[in-house]
Amino acid sequence: MSEPVRILHLLTTIIPNGGVQSLVLAYAAETASHGVMFDYVVQGRGDPALEQRQVEQGSRIFQVPDMVKHPFPFMKALYDLLKAHPEYQILHIHQNFLNFIPLMAAKAAGVPVRISHSHNSYETSSAKQVLRKIARHVILKDATETWACSELAYEWLYGHPYAEGPHSYVLHNSIDVSRFAFQEERREALRKETGLTDEFVCVCVAALTPRKNQSFLLDVMKCVQDRHPQKPIRLWLVGDGESRAELEETCRTLGIGEMVRFLGIRKDVPDILLQADCFLLPSFAEGLPVSVVEAQVSGLPCILSAYVTREVAFQKDLAFLEVGEEKTGLWAEQILRFSETAVDRAAPLPEAFHYDIHREAAKLSQAYRGLLKSRGN
Repeated sequence: MSEPVRILHLLTTIIPNGGVQSLVLAYAAETASHGVMFDYVVQGRGDPALEQRQVEQGSRIFQVPDMVKHPFPFMKALYDLLKAHPEYQILHIHQNFLNFIPLMAAKAAGVPVRISHSHNSYETSSAKQVLRKIARHVILKDATETWACSELAYEWLYGHPYAEGPHSYVLHNSIDVSRFAFQEERREALRKETGLTDEFVCVCVAALTPRKNQSFLLDVMKCVQDRHPQKPIRLWLVGDGESRAELEETCRTLGIGEMVRFLGIRKDVPDILLQADCFLLPSFAEGLPVSVVEAQVSGLPCILSAYVTREVAFQKDLAFLEVGEEKTGLWAEQILRFSETAVDRAAPLPEAFHYDIHREAAKLSQAYRGLLKSRGN
């Protein structure tokens, strides 16, 4: 049996429910069956159990200093690591605009394939835009490949529209589609177990941070309560983060504590989506949100921030709305419209296969092999 192709990925840390980290680990689990193994450069201690699991599955984990706090020690450590391990012919970097820092080290160390990967798209201050123009210049100069999770994220990082080519690639943020398929009998059993009867449950799956903007959803719930107090509308917030205490206090202040549940970080997201009736995502910035893919596969109508790329849409019951203090009524009325509309959650979604991780992992493995082959390795 031939040795697997080993790809070195640069992450911040290895943690569960870590967005980009979780996505990379999910791909790693799939590409292994195609003879492609992922190793990791991380900038701090992550979740020990999760790190140990990666090692047991054959991955290597290298520690370097924190890139933001110690950029020069980071660059030296990464350079030394790459020089000491010339077997790594591909370095895949997941730090958005900060990709320029490891790219300089990797180019100096002679790594032939240097992948810059964009996972986001958000507005910045004018001061930061100047710095990002400088970073973009270095990225475009030092990266051999420019990748992104969506066309919007591609243009955000690289400054020009995506065009398919030998060195540009959009890799979808993908899921195991079968885990999220709608099941009517299971939904009924789960709702009965939870004590739900006629409640219309809205759910948001996202880290509780200012960028995800859950505070806006609390204002929306207050608007629903004021306008339609008889409607049994509920909001479930799945996730945790720096904003949780503030959000909980806001619920008490607004008097909507009975409408809102904080579910924390959960491993049973497919079951939560089955019980829900509508998915909400009011983010100020997203690349291509996996949570929206999951919600659509589960057959949920979705109300999404206008900042979310339209590329993510593959079912008809979606509304893209602006966010802001004056937009709460707009969201409240859209929730009520969905609550009064029959939705066939078991309807076939042929476009969902584009987000199936089994399919995308096979394409990714082929892409890595193609990059190595093009450079004579």
